[in-house]
Parts: sequence; C-alpha cells; structure tokens
Amino acid sequence: MTNIGPSIISGDLGVSPGSAVTGFAPGNVINGTQHVTDAVAAKAQLGVTAAYKDAFSRSPFTSVPVDLTGLSLGPGVYRGGSLGLSGTVTLDAYGNPDAVFVFQAASTLVTSTASVVSLIGDASACNVYWQIGSSATLGTASTFVGTVMALTSISAGTNATVQGRLLARKGAVTLDTNTISAPNCTSRSEAEPAVRAPAGRARQDPPRPEAARRRRAPGPAPARPALPCQPCPRRGRRLDPRDRQPFDHLVTDHCEQQPAAENLHRKHDGSAEPHSRPPALTGSNLLPTTAAGLAALALGGLLMRLGRRSTHATARTRAGRRPELQPR
Repeated sequence: MTNIGPSIISGDLGVSPGSAVTGFAPGNVINGTQHVTDAVAAKAQLGVTAAYKDAFSRSPFTSVPVDLTGLSLGPGVYRGGSLGLSGTVTLDAYGNPDAVFVFQAASTLVTSTASVVSLIGDASACNVYWQIGSSATLGTASTFVGTVMALTSISAGTNATVQGRLLARKGAVTLDTNTISAPNCTSRSEAEPAVRAPAGRARQDPPRPEAARRRRAPGPAPARPALPCQPCPRRGRRLDPRDRQPFDHLVTDHCEQQPAAENLHRKHDGSAEPHSRPPALTGSNLLPTTAAGLAALALGGLLMRLGRRSTHATARTRAGRRPELQPR
C-alpha cells in the first residue's frame, strides 16, 4: 500500500499477505483502523476473493462499448473486454435503493481526467461493483463510484475521489492526494423493514395491539343517560284544556321543529323513547276526524243540559216543593 500526498481514507486500511504500507503520514486514515497482516486483514482478503468470483460469474449480462461515456444504465450486469470512461456515465436505480450494478472487464479499467460516474434514482455506491481482470487506473481529478475489485493493481491519479473501496487481490494500491470514503452500506430493508404482500394477495395491515383486539365482555348494555322530558312546541291551541283526549288530533305540526335529542320523554324505568306523533290531517282522514269531534261536542252539550235539570230538581225537593213533572 503506497501513498503520496495528504490522502484521506475514511474507513479501514489493510494489507494481507505482506506488510508494506508507506505514506501514512502524510496520508491519514479516519473512521477506521490500519490492519497489517493480522486476522482482520486475512479475513478481508478471503472476502475480496469470494466477491471477485461472484461478480465474475454474474449473468445474464449486457455487452457495452469500451467507452461508457454518455450511457444511462439501469440495474443489471454489463460486460466488456476493456472498459473506459472519458466523460460521464449515469447509473439510474429507478427509485430502488437496493438496485445492483455489476461491471465485468476482461482486462483493464481506465478513466480519463475529470471523468464522472453519476448516480440517480436512489442508486447507492454500496451496490456498484467493478470486477477487473487485470489492473484499474483512475484519472486525475476524476469522480468514481463503487467497489473496484482488480485481480492485480489499482492506481488513483492526483486528486481523484472515490466513493467506495479499492481492493486489489494480487498487486499494490497506489494513491496520490486522493479522498477515499467508504459509503454507509446499511440497506433500507435492514434499517426500515417494509411489509410487502405476495403477488396476487392484497396487502394486510399490521396486527393491532392486544388492547385494540380485546372485545367487550358480555353483559347488559350500559345505561343510557336520562334525557329530560321537555314539552314539544305545538302550533295552534286546544279547544278545551280540561278535556285533552278528544282534541289531541286537532293539533297540527306536532314536534316538527323539535330536535331529535329533545323530542323524548322518559318511561317509568328511566329509559327514553320518542314522543308519539299524532296522525297528520290529510284529505283522506279529515272528514271522519271532524265528524267524530262534532259528535263528541254534541254529546257533551246534551250531558251538560241533563246535569243542569237534575240539579234544579234536587234543589226544589230540599225546599219542600214537589218537582213538577215535565211532559216528555
């Protein structure tokens, strides 16, 4: 591992096998540790080998030209003999942060000065892999993204920046005033598990808490609050306040303007029920109702006259007079 200038590596630096690490300082390792021929470095070397072979075997693939400049690529596997970049290549994840991009180069990878690998559509540097059959060279002031796994060596030009990792299996990694930052590779699915329904099935809501699923224990229904009995507003006047029954049907628009909560009266057990509404006077029942009322008036008048005659006869008998018999 060789460095020239004030390079900054954000993450771990490791060498295995071997122990040659030069240029730190002026190079600086932050947010990580140097592992030189230790168990961590040896395990990392095994991991690089496994990842390299996995990327090499990925298929199906899409063949791409030597220069990737101007291409806008979606998730997938892309293969070429030698890969190069003289301008900008765009990797579009189409809104899927877990989308994976794998590039397979049979020989070399060479990027030019100020070349750019651009990520859009929630694409992540954690999911971009470059499997290189020999060596990789990153141009001066270039902006590169992804994990480079080279069979032999990797060289980064002056002021080149890498958002990812530089992993050489059998050769050296050479830096020159570079910035290497390892991305945070915690996937969204691990950070925020998403509930996805299987194909053909509707998504189900998460289970409700135990308290929400608890049903009400069987038993009598809770008592309703007693509502005050208020008289309904009536339109019109009773013909005879001493005799309610015969003339209730002559009161029109009974409780039509009364709110539903007030149009109630209490029974003997304290519960509330609606007032009974008298039948409306329509053309079909107006004549019988009026005839019944007139008959009641006539019968009442006859009873009152007979009562007055009986009262006069009783008064005469008490005065010692014999009541005169009236001819029928």
